[in-house]
Amino acid sequence: MIVSHLPFLSRLASHLLVGDASREIAAFENRAIARIVQTGNGWRLAWLIAPDLPQSP
Repeated sequence: MIVSHLPFLSRLASHLLVGDASREIAAFENRAIARIVQTGNGWRLAWLIAPDLPQSP
C-alpha cells in the first residue's frame, strides 16, 4: 500500500501502467483509492474508486 498526495500518485500510476509519468492515465481526485496489480508482463489497473463525499456546511 502506498499513501500519497497528488500529483505524485497520479505520476506513479502512469509510470507503472504505461512507462510514462507525464501521461495522466487515471484521474485521481481527493480521497481516491486505486488498486494496481503486478502481472507477468507489467502492471494493470484493477480498480479505481473516487468517492463523491458530501461537503460539510
